[in-house]
This record gives sequence, structure tokens and C-alpha cells, in this order.
Amino acid sequence: MKQADFVLPVNLQPKARPRFRRFGKAYTDEKYRAWMENTASILSEWWPHPPLEKGEVIAIHMIFHGPGTSDLDNLAGAVMDAGQGVVWASDRVTVIRRLELEWVGSKKADQFIVLKVIYQ
Repeated sequence: MKQADFVLPVNLQPKARPRFRRFGKAYTDEKYRAWMENTASILSEWWPHPPLEKGEVIAIHMIFHGPGTSDLDNLAGAVMDAGQGVVWASDRVTVIRRLELEWVGSKKADQFIVLKVIYQ
């Protein structure tokens, strides 16, 4: 087994729900898109491998440091979106079998995310 540890110096950002324009056309909120691009950029700097495929990811552990203003599953969803295509090929259960989430309260000014990926 191998392990990759990341410290993401980003604000906690919950996964955004799709927004809809007139005529039912969906779009992603600009703030969320910018956060995802920034987080994916940080991940890609420290992940030199191709994205992990089915059966390669053993577990992912995330620790969110920040104020408790969001649901834990929505915080994890945002990180999963940012890492897709960079660290893991997909966030389907056939690719990522185990996900552990933890929240540690801290001031808004001291937000960051610790991400641990255990893989083969």
C-alpha cells in the first residue's frame, strides 16, 4: 500500500447544487468553479501520477479544519469534485470504496483541509 498526504490551504467550500437559467439550462456557480479549479491545481502540483482507477484506491480520509457552517458530506463532495480526473478517475463507489470524514473546529481565518489517499 502507498499513501499520499495533502494539506490544502483553502477555505472550506460545500459542494454547490446545480443552478438553472431560463429554459432549464444548468450551470455551475462561479465561486464554486473557481474553488474547484484552485483546489485541483494544488492537487495536481503534488500528484505526479495518472488518476487512480477502479480497485486502486483503498481509502480516502479527509479532515476539515474550520467553522462548522456546512454539512460534512457537502464538504467532502467538493473535494471529491476537485480531485476527479487529477487524483482519482471517478468518485464512484467502484473506484473509491472507503471514505472517512472528520471535522475539527477552528476559526474562519484558519481553514484548511487534510487529505490522505491510501492506494495500491
